Amino acid sequence: MLLEINGNKNMIYIFGDSHAYPGEYDWNCFSHKGWYEYFNEEIENYAHPGTGPQYSFKKFDEVLKKLTNKDKVIFVLSYPSRFDFDSPKPGHSNDISEYVVNNKELYDTSCKEYVDKNYECIKYLFKIMANEISLINLKNILYLKHISYVTKVKFFVMTVNKILHIIEYINDDNFFLLNDLFNISAKEIMNYNIETSFNLNFRDRRKNHLSRKNNENLFHIINYFFKGNKKMMIEKLNSFEINAFEFDEICESTKFIYD
Repeated sequence: MLLEINGNKNMIYIFGDSHAYPGEYDWNCFSHKGWYEYFNEEIENYAHPGTGPQYSFKKFDEVLKKLTNKDKVIFVLSYPSRFDFDSPKPGHSNDISEYVVNNKELYDTSCKEYVDKNYECIKYLFKIMANEISLINLKNILYLKHISYVTKVKFFVMTVNKILHIIEYINDDNFFLLNDLFNISAKEIMNYNIETSFNLNFRDRRKNHLSRKNNENLFHIINYFFKGNKKMMIEKLNSFEINAFEFDEICESTKFIYD
């Protein structure tokens, strides 16, 4: 299945969650650019906060039909426990997952009503998928690798949480995996502690959960990969900013509800 080159302008297709979301929030966020805003090429961004891989692949399947080998794909693989429920808002996937897995309170009224109505079915889904969840993104990575191999389209794939079962040598000229965006984001916080800091509901003021410098750095890494400049890409991979903020500088200690 080799895709034919057409006369259209090069397109970058982006999929994922809040790490790639181009929209605005209703709280005070830093005004710097997101990493995707630095590209000069035309972009279609399908990322939505609070969603998981199922939602992203639903969007990807629509794009796959029109993808050409002039295009590029950037794919953020979010938490696999964010199943794509038929709830009123796509972002409810995160709220439902946090409620079922971590017993966190539901604050969105429409989400709470949906969960109350479908609680037994939701619990059963998580029960039967318990062993599978840890493998979902590994399978997603291998699927995207296959699509890249067959179509010769460049894929830059990022995982939000670290995948422990990564196959060695998966990267090549058309495929690159950046593993564990969460770790890059968390290390920006001075003396961060996953138990006391990130185990909270909060509103992250950073654009796409990254500082200005790290948004720029991430853009350069992706751009160097697309251009085939491995030397500069590796240099930038070792240049992420750390200890840039106190926790209170970037987070409002309020209940975080995805729109």
